[in-house]
Amino acid sequence: DESAFKYCSSLNNITLPPKLKKIGDNAFHECMKLQSIKWPPSLETIGNQAFHACYSLRSINLPKGLETIGKQAFHACYRLTSIEFPDSLKTIGKMAFFNCGALESIKFPDGLQEIEIGPMAFCRCSKLKTVTLPSALKRIGQRAFGSCYALKSINLPMGLRIIGGYAFDSCTALESITF
Repeated sequence: DESAFKYCSSLNNITLPPKLKKIGDNAFHECMKLQSIKWPPSLETIGNQAFHACYSLRSINLPKGLETIGKQAFHACYRLTSIEFPDSLKTIGKMAFFNCGALESIKFPDGLQEIEIGPMAFCRCSKLKTVTLPSALKRIGQRAFGSCYALKSINLPMGLRIIGGYAFDSCTALESITF
């Protein structure tokens, strides 16, 4: 449920129940010592701000059935360096990974059918150098990659329909864009 373990500042590890379908909004908000999460294969939704400000998370390998990452789900997870997305993913919510300053690379599997990256989803990920976008990408939200100061190049897929305003605003190291 919502805010179930909010502010449990000493929590280190989580093993989620095997039949869990949704992690509620704010469920593990500001569990600052959280380092590892064992995801159930049944998980479909990570709620809004579910892991907001979990400062000790370093990497996440999301489960294969996951479809939705809610708004600000991993916002301000400052030590997060890598993310592996499943090919079942359909939506990355607004500001989902906003201000994950240590995040260096993002790779989406090419098996994705259709995905939308919400506004400011990866904004202020200042060390983000590499983004591999899936061919199924349809929409990049406003400021989705804004202020990703280390991003050097981006390959945009042919099926992309919408690039939101300021999508790559202030990407000062951006040298090449390929459509």
